[in-house]
Amino acid sequence: MKIYYGSSGTRSDVSGDAPIEASLESTLDAFRELDPDEGFLGVILDPQFTLQFATHGEDAIRVELLDTSLPAFDGCIADRQFAESLIRAAAAGQDVFNIARASRYQWEHTRL
Repeated sequence: MKIYYGSSGTRSDVSGDAPIEASLESTLDAFRELDPDEGFLGVILDPQFTLQFATHGEDAIRVELLDTSLPAFDGCIADRQFAESLIRAAAAGQDVFNIARASRYQWEHTRL
């Protein structure tokens, strides 16, 4: 899958303008090593949709479902386990947006 990230362990940052191809395990490693204060990771699902994560302290993650055609995103604060489940779903080619919206989390819609 194509990903970008910043502040992930000792890795060099990868710009969203130049994402890299990564395996599920490499993506999970980058996610797990995100700096709790400023780490972020994006998974490009297709040219229109991106799944983004930003750390929100030690245990929480801000999850954003970005639709670049509008542009707009739905976002929520979730736990790391849920965020990892979305990464796994993306790697398996599942509909991440429907999985996320069907979760127990409350999503807020924002137009950019």
